[in-house]
Amino acid sequence: GGGGGGSGGSSGSNMGNSIHGQNNAGNFGASSKGTSGMAASEDPNPLFMVKYRYDSIESQIRLLADSLFLMKDYETALSMYRLVKDDYKADKAMVYFASINEMIALCLVMIDPFGTRHGRELHTAIENALYGYTRAADEERYIQQHQQSSTQNQTQQPTSSRPIHALLSTRFATRFCLVISSSDAMSSSRHSEIADLLAAASSHETPLGAAVLLEQASRHYLKAGLLRKYAFHMLMAGHMYRSCHQEKHGMRCFIVSLHIYKMANWNELFDHLSSALAQQLYTLNKTCMAMQFYCELVGSGTGRISARNQHKFLQHFLDIAKKDQHAALNASRQMKIVLGTTNCTLLEGVQHDHHAFRQTLEIPNMDLPRIEDSTISVASISEPQSKPASENDTTTGSETTWNEMISVMEAELKSPSTIDGVIEQLYNQQTNAPFQRRMHKHDTDTPTTRARMEPFMLSVDIYNPLGIALQLNDAQLVAVLKDSHGCVSTNYGALSIDQHFEDTASQHGKHWTFNSSERTFSSPDFIRTQTKTHSSSSSSYDVDDINTATPQQEREWTMENPYFCVDKQSILLEPSTSVNFDLGICPLVMGHLEILGMRFKLFNEVWVYHAFRVQGKLLQNTASNRANRVRGSSNLLKSKVEQDMPQLSIGVQNVKKDALQGEINRWTLRITNLGSAPAANVMLKTNLAWITIVEPNSQEEEQQQEEGLDQAKPTGYCIGPSGTLLKLPLNNTSNKTTTPTISPGETLDIPMDVKMDGGGNHKLYMLFRYELYLPPQEKEDTIKNTKKSVVATTKHRMLRKLIHTQVFPSLTLTASLMPSYWNKSEHMLSIEFTNYRSDRQSKLDIHLHTVCIASRFYKVIQMPGQFFDDDGISPSFVSESAEEIIHERKIGWQERLTLHYIVVPLEPHEFLVSECRLSPNDLVVGGRRRRYADFACLEIAHDNLKNALISHKEEVAKRQAQAEEQQNRPQSIQEIRRKQQ
Repeated sequence: GGGGGGSGGSSGSNMGNSIHGQNNAGNFGASSKGTSGMAASEDPNPLFMVKYRYDSIESQIRLLADSLFLMKDYETALSMYRLVKDDYKADKAMVYFASINEMIALCLVMIDPFGTRHGRELHTAIENALYGYTRAADEERYIQQHQQSSTQNQTQQPTSSRPIHALLSTRFATRFCLVISSSDAMSSSRHSEIADLLAAASSHETPLGAAVLLEQASRHYLKAGLLRKYAFHMLMAGHMYRSCHQEKHGMRCFIVSLHIYKMANWNELFDHLSSALAQQLYTLNKTCMAMQFYCELVGSGTGRISARNQHKFLQHFLDIAKKDQHAALNASRQMKIVLGTTNCTLLEGVQHDHHAFRQTLEIPNMDLPRIEDSTISVASISEPQSKPASENDTTTGSETTWNEMISVMEAELKSPSTIDGVIEQLYNQQTNAPFQRRMHKHDTDTPTTRARMEPFMLSVDIYNPLGIALQLNDAQLVAVLKDSHGCVSTNYGALSIDQHFEDTASQHGKHWTFNSSERTFSSPDFIRTQTKTHSSSSSSYDVDDINTATPQQEREWTMENPYFCVDKQSILLEPSTSVNFDLGICPLVMGHLEILGMRFKLFNEVWVYHAFRVQGKLLQNTASNRANRVRGSSNLLKSKVEQDMPQLSIGVQNVKKDALQGEINRWTLRITNLGSAPAANVMLKTNLAWITIVEPNSQEEEQQQEEGLDQAKPTGYCIGPSGTLLKLPLNNTSNKTTTPTISPGETLDIPMDVKMDGGGNHKLYMLFRYELYLPPQEKEDTIKNTKKSVVATTKHRMLRKLIHTQVFPSLTLTASLMPSYWNKSEHMLSIEFTNYRSDRQSKLDIHLHTVCIASRFYKVIQMPGQFFDDDGISPSFVSESAEEIIHERKIGWQERLTLHYIVVPLEPHEFLVSECRLSPNDLVVGGRRRRYADFACLEIAHDNLKNALISHKEEVAKRQAQAEEQQNRPQSIQEIRRKQQ
């Protein structure tokens, strides 16, 4: 306290002596009147007039007060300062008034160091002192400008916002501000007010003085807890340091404020600071740090940076990458450490196993363009890359309908003989479903199982936030694949082995093509494969985790024989546009594959790497995880690669989506095997009994159907009691196996008849199921090794097709049967036809040609004399193609026609189709198998299964109701929830 007082008193005394002794520190007020003992100078300029001489009463009191201050009699010195303060204020001598207030503040600090008694008076004295210095500086500046304007032309004298040399009064104010800032006693309780005073005092200082004052003001704002003001004044101090060429001090201030604005999410100010820092570092030739800021700038995408500055930043970034490779590599390493994207296991493995490697510049997570990880979807080329179907989805259908079809198909395949067996299987599935859900409730997602040599696609949205176009070249996926022997193949890290560096171009020239994709795949850039040369341990180990440690063995890295290939794409992103980008990858060996991210070459000059970050599902296994919304790890980008599998692509041709009710159309299924293995046992499950399969290109079999020689074949290749599960016939001409298969690359056309039924809009769900064909010996080996059944070892896949159709009304039939009065063993059948056709505006007539009636016990004969007019002539027309007489009946719109037939019993009983043509003679054509009779059989089977399922559900509900009545007790909440599941 004493030392501080002595220093303050000495400085105050020196200041007073300087005021009395210098002529240029005289009158700063507007009044020219002096006090007693004052002598005016002969110079008319008031700037050089002496205000108070040494023998004036004011000077004597001031001298006495300063002497008392030096002798540490602060109470008496304070009273002397107060005595003369009002005189200086009345004379408007602002420098003297400010100096007296400064000494009063020092006395108060010495008397009351903690500010408990004179805190308000102390702050008032500080404000008056700074106000007086500022007012005197304004007057002095006005006088100087007035003198300059009188001698020079005003148009030739530019005004500057910052003076080159500070005025004396301004220096006094700066000195006092520094004293206040360095004294905790003067600023301990009023940091915010002191900071405001320091910031105000910097307005008339030189750039260097203003920078010092602003930095001190920001320190007081920080102590007051005002972070935004602290960061803003540090930013202003940095600009002041830059204007006086103090680049290092300016960079220090920018870095401090940059941290605050980044935490506060002020993107505009953060970009402003980053651009200033990047430019400053680039000027100072600190390219390593400048590159990091440029990467942050161009990837921010806030839109506050002009397109011109964006182009300049990108140009500087590319210049650093070209000219200073060492600094650019150091910058990329530091960015990886900060972002935490370095996979140490993969990189350390290369450095440990092979010391001779070369690293290429690759910028990690530059965020340019902006890649939305939340939009990532992975799917095979034959699968839709979309979200799961909802109940009202018109493109992919209802997911509930698909699940029901899968359940019924599995039940029919397990018990294809009777309806009771299918119902039993469905009941078992329904009973076991709650138990299975509880068992797998807390299980995490497992990696997707994929086939070797089968490419799949990753789709992601990318956005260009800049105002200039971006060119991305050689965009490709970055992945790692670990085989069953523990060897790893990866293209992570942009590392090239020196001994193979010259052969990299030849490796990139290797290409792969696959049937399932039109794209050409090639070897990834920076691919390296770990090969095993000698193993010191023969123990088995788990390969589920790619980063698990392998047994102690000698390995070496090579750039030959990659374990996977990628699809390389180039794209030009226009300014402020977003596109959906697809990239492909194909595993070439079996193992565990994980996609790490993607890389591309920006403007074909610098590699940029983006690591994918996909969030997992919310964990619901514990109360803590549910409360904290903890997420598990995601397996979306992980795949388990197994053996080759078939991959069928099925298209439906000759589809007539608008048809009449009951109309039969010939569609064609075109099946192509795009996979790398043969397929067998191709099944088709539909939700409507509309389809029968026709043997492709076989006139002999159609003749056999007419003659009834194909009784061993099922109706329309239907299996199971539902009438909607069909086994597609596969020819066996391209392979030497006994089982019908479709080989890789083979295409089959299977015709089928489709009978539209029921008016209105319909959705025809077509669910295909096919299996991997294995030779008998290989199948036996698989069963022996896995110790599982044949069904468990059979690998299968499913494919969905949805066809929208519209069915218009046509003929409606009503039939009535009554006994014959002529012959008791016969009956009379009357059929009434009504034309309700509405598929077009005109020409709605329907020509009735033949009536077919199928029965196992009866045949039908049409009654004679129904088709002649009054003249005894039957209506007919001439066919242009066959040039023959065809007899038919025309039924107009909303007209009715009734025909009568005689029903005769059959002995012996056999299936017979009676075709009654509308001709003058009675004509009955008998056949044991007709294709339009198959539809009736399938519809009856489908209706029987539906009715049986409804009856079974009603019976189960009735039994449950009876059991609840017998218990006669209220149910618990757990029981109610269990039943709802």
